[in-house]
Amino acid sequence: SLGDAIASNLFLLGVAWQRGLVPLSLESMSEAIRLNGVAIDQSLQAFNWGRRWVVDEHSVMQSAGLAGMYIHKPIDDIDELIADRMTRLTAYQNADYADRFKARMDAVRACDAGAHSALSIAAARGLYKMMAIKDEYEVARLYTDGAFAAALKKQFDGDVSLSFHLAPPILSGMDAVTGRPVKRRFGGWMMSVMRGLAKMKGLRGGMFDIFGYTQERRGERAFLARYESLLDRICSDITLDNYDIAVSLASIPDDVRGFGPVRERHMQMAGRQIDVLLEQFSSASAWKVKN
Repeated sequence: SLGDAIASNLFLLGVAWQRGLVPLSLESMSEAIRLNGVAIDQSLQAFNWGRRWVVDEHSVMQSAGLAGMYIHKPIDDIDELIADRMTRLTAYQNADYADRFKARMDAVRACDAGAHSALSIAAARGLYKMMAIKDEYEVARLYTDGAFAAALKKQFDGDVSLSFHLAPPILSGMDAVTGRPVKRRFGGWMMSVMRGLAKMKGLRGGMFDIFGYTQERRGERAFLARYESLLDRICSDITLDNYDIAVSLASIPDDVRGFGPVRERHMQMAGRQIDVLLEQFSSASAWKVKN
């Protein structure tokens, strides 16, 4: 464990620097951390651990006592991928919700002429991501399904005191400077609330879903609907000439990240990218028909 949020941020900064996303020299980064004057040794260690994670994830996870708990292994077999996502969506909501995913994917697979199912794989990943948003019910379920408690027990000895920094849509105001929701600190009693909230996931999307009326949730549902319509459009007009563009369109959800205003901004950017790619997709299809 890195110990606190500051060290975690420095770890992520190390990851970003090692991947070439920070246009500063290593010397400049190290000097900036020293000049900050806050927990210098810990901050430098966290930054360097982030750099090392990019090069050798396994050894970092092993050193942290987390080996085997999470190693990202993308599934490239389409049948295995769909089965995995259906299991996840059943836990997320229910079997009917997973069947909705399966029906959409059956349609995509029927129109996928790619030798390696690239379109189907991109669609399965994108559709799942848009269907399994990290809303209030899902966050509660993930905290209370046992995995989080097991991770804490493995990392810490004795009694553990928990606190949560959350921005509930009903209770949180907006920061006047950043325009983002203001997080509030909640004690360990929040786990009891989360256990109750996790059991209420059946309300998701219905008239009694109080969270579903927020602008954030409405925007996510609208984007999901647009993405499903996009898959229909792809399947109706796909050819060998626009296949690669179709894969790019199906991969659009990869660019939708974050939460709250950050996620909203990414969805807006993704929407504009859809417009650009759709024009290319249609042009390639029309060219084929004409010739």
